[in-house]
Amino acid sequence: TLPPHISRGYGKIFSVSALQGDGLDSLKKEIINYFVRADKQYECILPYDKAGAVSYFHENGTVELEEYREDGIYLKGKMPPGHLAKVRSYECMKGRSLADEGNHKNA
Repeated sequence: TLPPHISRGYGKIFSVSALQGDGLDSLKKEIINYFVRADKQYECILPYDKAGAVSYFHENGTVELEEYREDGIYLKGKMPPGHLAKVRSYECMKGRSLADEGNHKNA
């Protein structure tokens, strides 16, 4: 454990022993929680000619629902903002593109 004067200003600090395995469960849990909180929700329709992009959504986020519809492939899930930025040209259900903040239409 670090003395308070060293640990000050670092946010959460975890005491971990790789040798004995102490603290690894709490560290792993907090890492998972950090990334889950950081993910952004999305809903979009991919045109069928862009069906290859479906794997990108699966590899870089969580796809909660995937449906093949008349107008394209409907995807709903969560993804980190940096990955969403790479696919922002695909249309959201409300007629807006997948921008991570402020969802605005890319012309």
